[in-house]
Amino acid sequence: MDMVIREVLRLCSPVQVAQRGLTQPVQAGKYTLLPGGWSGKGNSWVAIHIMGISRSKKYWGETHMDFIPERFEPANVAKFHPFQYIPFGGGRRLCIGNLFAITQAKTALCVLMRKYHLRTVPNRPPKIDPNDLATPLHAKAGGGVWLKLIPRTSWDMARPPTVEGPTFSALTSEVPKFDAQGRSMLILWCGEFGTTKTAAEATLRIALSLNFKAVLKQCDDVLAEGLVLKDYNLVLGLISTYNGNPAVNAVKFTAHLQASQNSGEKPLEGVDFAILGAGNANWISTYVKIGRLHDMAFEKLGGNRLVPFEVADKNDNFEEQLEGWQRAVFARLGAANMDAFQGGLQYFEAPKPYLSVSGDLSKAASSDARARAKVNETDFFSTMSQTSCEVETRQELCSTPPLSDKYRSVQLLKISLPEGTSYLAGDHLEVLPTNPSELVLRACRRLNMVPEAVMIVSSSRPADQQESRWQPALGKEVLVSTFLAACVDLTAVPSTVTLAGFLEVAKNEGEAETLRKLIDRQDRAAYERWAEKRLNLVEALEMFPSVDLTIARLSEIAGRLEPRLYSIASSPRTCDRSVELAVGIVRYETEEGLLREGLCSTMLSTAKQVRCRVRAAPHMRLPEDPSVEVACVCGGTGIAPFLGFLEERAVQKKEGAKVAPITLYFGCRAEYDCLKIDRLRALEAEGVCKISLSYSRLPGKPREYVYDALRRDGPSIAALLDPKGQGRFYLCGSASGLGKDCTTVLGEILGKGEMAHGLSLISELQTAGRIIFDVWG
Repeated sequence: MDMVIREVLRLCSPVQVAQRGLTQPVQAGKYTLLPGGWSGKGNSWVAIHIMGISRSKKYWGETHMDFIPERFEPANVAKFHPFQYIPFGGGRRLCIGNLFAITQAKTALCVLMRKYHLRTVPNRPPKIDPNDLATPLHAKAGGGVWLKLIPRTSWDMARPPTVEGPTFSALTSEVPKFDAQGRSMLILWCGEFGTTKTAAEATLRIALSLNFKAVLKQCDDVLAEGLVLKDYNLVLGLISTYNGNPAVNAVKFTAHLQASQNSGEKPLEGVDFAILGAGNANWISTYVKIGRLHDMAFEKLGGNRLVPFEVADKNDNFEEQLEGWQRAVFARLGAANMDAFQGGLQYFEAPKPYLSVSGDLSKAASSDARARAKVNETDFFSTMSQTSCEVETRQELCSTPPLSDKYRSVQLLKISLPEGTSYLAGDHLEVLPTNPSELVLRACRRLNMVPEAVMIVSSSRPADQQESRWQPALGKEVLVSTFLAACVDLTAVPSTVTLAGFLEVAKNEGEAETLRKLIDRQDRAAYERWAEKRLNLVEALEMFPSVDLTIARLSEIAGRLEPRLYSIASSPRTCDRSVELAVGIVRYETEEGLLREGLCSTMLSTAKQVRCRVRAAPHMRLPEDPSVEVACVCGGTGIAPFLGFLEERAVQKKEGAKVAPITLYFGCRAEYDCLKIDRLRALEAEGVCKISLSYSRLPGKPREYVYDALRRDGPSIAALLDPKGQGRFYLCGSASGLGKDCTTVLGEILGKGEMAHGLSLISELQTAGRIIFDVWG
C-alpha cells in the first residue's frame, strides 16, 4: 500500500508548484540567478514545477506516465536523485506532516476498502479549473474524482479475499488470442422485462466467441430441469431485483438458495462464480438486494468468487457498467484485451448485423399474402403471452386543471378479462404497447417502404442465441406495419448505440461528423444535450437524411418495445370479470415547444382493445387478518392498488369482520386531481379508512407533500412499525421521488435521528414483509 500511495502522489501531486527563495547564486543554463534579485536588495524566488519533475522522462524513463508502484521498492528508491520525488518538498523544507499524511491516507483507504468495493465512474475524468491550470476543478463545479462505493456484506468482511484480481500489466499488455477450450459455463439470469435477459444474451455471445461451452438459463429453470451447478464449475449470474423481491423467474431458485445457504454443506465447492446485480438505484433500501443475496449464498455454499459483487444501474449507464463487469470477469478467466469489448475504442459501436429481410418492400403485397400475414399476426402476439381484451368503460378522474397543468389527465379504465383469468387486489396488469399508426407511416416513408408490404425476417444467429423479441416473427410472413408497430420502439430517444448504427451508413460528411460527436465515449455531454431535445427514433432519422438504413438494420440497433405494468385499481370481490386501471395520460412540451406523449398511456386513452395479461404481485397483499393496522402512502395514480385494498376491506367489514381502518396518506397537486375523492370520503364515513391529504400546488397555501405528513405523524408511524407489532406500511409511487423522500423520512423516524440505524431497520422490516414498496423508476 505504501508503494501504491507514493506512486499516486508522483503522478498526481497534491501541490503542483512550490516556491523557494534563493540564499546563494544558482547557475541555470547560461544564466546565473542571484539571491536578492537584480538589485541585490529584494528577494529572488524560484518556482519549482513538482509535477513536471514527477513526470519527467529524464528521471523516470520511458514509463514515466505509467502507474508502476514497484518503482518505490527500497532497492529502486536508493538510486533516486535526492530531489526527483518531492510531493511534500525536500531538504530542510520537507513538510513535517508528510508521514502523518501518508499514514492518514493508509488508514482511510483501509477503512474504505474494508467496507466497500471501489469502482471508478465511466466517463467522469477529473477536470482542471480553467482559471487555475494547476488546480483540479472541485465537485460542486462539475469536477472532482468520481467513485462508486459498493457496500461489502458482513460475510465479505469476515473472510479474506478468495482470489487476487488481475494485475495492471495483465489487463493492458498484449496477449495472445484466448481460447477457453470448451470449458463449461452456465449463465443464469432473471428479470421482469428484457433488460437483464438482453445483457445475459450479450454475455453468452462473448463467452461463445471465446470458445466456452456456455448455456443460458433462467434461474428457476435450474430447479425445473434438475440441473446441477457443480457440473458447470463456472457460473455467471445476472440477477434483477423487483421491489426488493426476486423476479418472477427466480422465486423458487432464490428460496432454494436461502434455505440451503446455512446448512453447512458445500455443494458448490470447486465452482467459480461471478454475480452482477441489476436494478434501479432509486430503490434505495432494496437496490440489487436479490443479486447480493445470490452472491452471498453462492460463497456460503462453497463457491469461489471470481470478482467482487458488482452492480449495474438501469437508471444510469447500464451498458457501460455491464461491460465493465464482463471485462473484469473474462479478464479474471484469462481473456484480456478482447475484441468482444469496446472499452478501448473512442466511439460507441452498433452490434454486428445478423438479421435479414426478404420480400419486395416497395409495394403492397397481394391480398392472399396480406391475409396470410394477418393470420400470422394473431400467432405473433399470442406468442408474447398477451391476450386482446376489450376496454369496457373509460372515465376522466381529473376535473378541469389550471393552465399551468393543462395536460393533466387521469383516466379510469375498465378492461375485461379473458375467461379463466383471475387476480388479487394489489396485482398488476401488463400491457403491451404498440407504436401509433401515424409514426409507423412516417417510418415507412423515411425507409422507402410500403406499410402493406409483406416481409419474412431471418436471423444468422443460432437458435439458442436469438433475442426473444424476434422469435415470434422469424420465418413467417408479416406485414411491415405490424412489425414496426410491435417490435421496434419508434418513440424512444435513440441511444448512442443506435446513433453508431446511423454513422455506419451516413453519406453526408457533415452529418457523419455530428454523429461522431454524439457517440464519443470520452465526451458524453454532447449526447446528453442532444438527448434533452427528446427526439424520437423517426425524428432522428429525419434529422439525418443521408442515413440509408434497411428495416433489418434499424431493428438490430433500435430499442425494443417493452410491456408496461399498471397497478390494478380494483378488487375481485367487487369486480371479478374485469379490472380497473388508473392511467395518467403522459403529455408534456419540450423546451423547444414540441408536444410529447407517453407511448402506452396515450394508446390506452383511446384504445378499444388492448393486449395484456395479469401479472401477480405477491409482495402487494393485505394482511390475512383485517384487524392488523395498515398505513398506505401514495401520490397521484399511485393510489391505484390502495383503491383495491379499500374495496377489499369494505367487503370484509360488511361481512362482519373486525376491520382496522386503513390510514391513507394521499398526495395530490390540488383538488382538481384528488382522484376518486367522493368514493374515498364515502369509505372514510363507513370506517374503512382515515384519509390524510397533502396538496403540493393548492393556490394560496404552502406546499405539503406526503412525507411532510409522515414526519408530522412520526410517533404513530413508529408505533405502527414497532418490532414487536404486526402493522404494515405500504408505498406506491415514483421511486426517484416519493420512494426516495419517504425512505429518508422513515429512516429519520425509525432511527430517531440516526439515519444509518433507521435504514437498517427499514431493511429488516422489508425482509419481514412489514414495509412494502411498489414503485416505478
